[in-house]
Order: sequence, then structure tokens, then C-alpha cells
Amino acid sequence: MWSRDCRQIVKELVDLLNQDRSPLGNTRPTPILDPSVQRTLTNFSLITHGFGSPAIVAAMTAIQNYLSEMLKLVEKTYAGVGGGGVSSGQPLQLHAGATLDQPPQSSAGKLKDRVMMSPEDAAGSRK
Repeated sequence: MWSRDCRQIVKELVDLLNQDRSPLGNTRPTPILDPSVQRTLTNFSLITHGFGSPAIVAAMTAIQNYLSEMLKLVEKTYAGVGGGGVSSGQPLQLHAGATLDQPPQSSAGKLKDRVMMSPEDAAGSRK
């Protein structure tokens, strides 16, 4: 499910940034990451005066909390809808043509469908 995948990606990024051992002030911690990754994180830390990684970790933690609360709300709201809950592995039917696994069609997609409609179909949809 997309929200769980998103939470997992954010968690992995936070875990990576928490392993950052960039020099800060007079401290020179022992690196634990691959040297090429640590070099990039060190450059980022130097450019941002040491505030970059902690700021991103804070933002990603807020996003993790938001996603967790959103998922709780979705599970609570749509539990048992259409015979398949969020945890059942089957997509939930939110409204005609949209599921949690597949977002609703964009307005551009609807416009394209409308443009591709025959004149008879268009006349029938206006009634």
C-alpha cells in the first residue's frame, strides 16, 4: 500500500541521516557509513553549517507522524468497507473508480476522456 511504502522510505532516510558522523565543531566522530555516502553527508553538513541533517531529520519525523496518523484515520474510517480492510491487502473502494492503491483520475484525465467522447455520448451526459 502506498502509505506504508511512503512511511518505510521516510524511515530509511531518517535512519541513514541518524548514522551521519559528519565533523561538527571540534568533534570528529568515527564514520560508520560507506565513505562515499559519508563524504556527501559531510559536504552537506559543511554547506549548511551543521544544521542540514538535523533539520531534515526533524522534518522527516514530522512527516512520519503525519503519515502514521493519516493511516490510523484511514484504517478507522474505511475498516470493513467493501469486504476488504486496509490490512486485508485488498484495495479499498473509496468512490467510483478510485481505490487507495490507485488515486482518482486527475482533472486532466477527465478532460481528456471528455474530449475523446463522441458527440452522441456528450449529448447523453448533459441530460
